[in-house]
Amino acid sequence: MIRPSKNSGRAAAAARAWAVGALCALALAGVAVPPAGAETPPQLTVTLKLLGGDPAAGGASRLGVVYHVPAGTHLTATFQGLAFASDPAAAFGPAVFPKPVAAEIPYYRGEVMAMVPVTWPDRAGPLRVTLRAEYQLCREGDAAVCYQPGARPSRRWRWSWRRAPPPRARRRRT
Repeated sequence: MIRPSKNSGRAAAAARAWAVGALCALALAGVAVPPAGAETPPQLTVTLKLLGGDPAAGGASRLGVVYHVPAGTHLTATFQGLAFASDPAAAFGPAVFPKPVAAEIPYYRGEVMAMVPVTWPDRAGPLRVTLRAEYQLCREGDAAVCYQPGARPSRRWRWSWRRAPPPRARRRRT
């Protein structure tokens, strides 16, 4: 009979968490997109923040895309394009983003915000941001420190015969 190791349950739970978390979703501005799964999903909120310029005055505007991400989540988000919510046909893709703008929020403990500035043409109106988001749940960790898959340090202490033990202190006889 083969006995399961002590770490098999932990590894299976971690594999389930990473499988649930490896979800790619499309998010609209201001809409929380939860990944599919039986567990309580993390909520991603995307908002637009005006950084400078006045669209009503005809000036160039800079928007910031702000992510509100819950604790214990690793998020990789890539912008796919900008479009007006009132006119989806007037989409700005390569003109606004010559190369994909990616924002990555690494593993962390608390709730954070990441803001990426975006330049858009001189048009007023509500904008819709389409982005591709990949969630990775962070379930494993020591003292609330999360690790990437495969980057978890080994708990097993390995002895090497090449490494000499520390020298012992000699007592002096008087």
